[in-house]
Amino acid sequence: MNRLQKLTLSGVGGLPLKEKQVGNQVSLTEPYRDGLPILQPYTINIALEKDMKRNPFLYSALRKKADSIAKVPFYVEEFQDGRWTRVPNHPAENLIENANPFMSGFELKKLMVYHKDLAGSAYMQIVRVGNQPQFLQPLFPQWVKVVPSEANFLQEFEYAIGGAMTKHLEPSEVFWTKHADPSDPYKGLSPLHAISGEVQTDLEARRWNMISLANRGSSDVAFIMRNVVTEDDYQFARRMIEDRIAGPDNARRPWVLGGDAEVRPLWYTAVEMDYINTR
Repeated sequence: MNRLQKLTLSGVGGLPLKEKQVGNQVSLTEPYRDGLPILQPYTINIALEKDMKRNPFLYSALRKKADSIAKVPFYVEEFQDGRWTRVPNHPAENLIENANPFMSGFELKKLMVYHKDLAGSAYMQIVRVGNQPQFLQPLFPQWVKVVPSEANFLQEFEYAIGGAMTKHLEPSEVFWTKHADPSDPYKGLSPLHAISGEVQTDLEARRWNMISLANRGSSDVAFIMRNVVTEDDYQFARRMIEDRIAGPDNARRPWVLGGDAEVRPLWYTAVEMDYINTR
């Protein structure tokens, strides 16, 4: 906790910030937002369902990042006599590494990385017993709403699980870290949101390949049936071609056509090749 955070909790000059303006301090939020919960347009549910769960490259990258960070041990040092010295068994170290009764410190740090990268913000409740912090419990971003305060920056956090249960948490009860949004101090800017267009393009390229494989399994061709004159003839010819040629199980098999028929190969255009190569 830095000096500003300590001042925010204890107040300046013995008075809470909400009761005393500091010098020429200006508000960080518009007056109409004072006390109103802020909604995140890009949520962790959107990030998971539309991007991470459907894209193997993105999932692999985020998992490796989360695992690498979670493996780094957390401990506290203090600066004494010109050098940093580790403080053994510091309460902050125990909070992070021992996590809570439900998960290990490794899992807690992984969740923090996932939440921060997917939703832009990560939240943890500081669970206290007798006013002493005992452990950290993750708060899932999709259920957290930040409530701003014009005088005190933060009024509270609302935590609603599925909209059915709401708990109001004081700012001092929540550890909050985020990727800063340059346009709004109350929102976290998800790195995934910034590249969501590229992720969706890759998903469409994969869908293109899957549909192409299911429909043909080989090069595009045009079947010219000179004796097909009625709608019934056309439907019969189409079903015959689909049954004998289309699909991955029929890829590269020889074609045997009866009647006055011609098969003419059609090649991918440069635009189609560029689209597939985006993967």
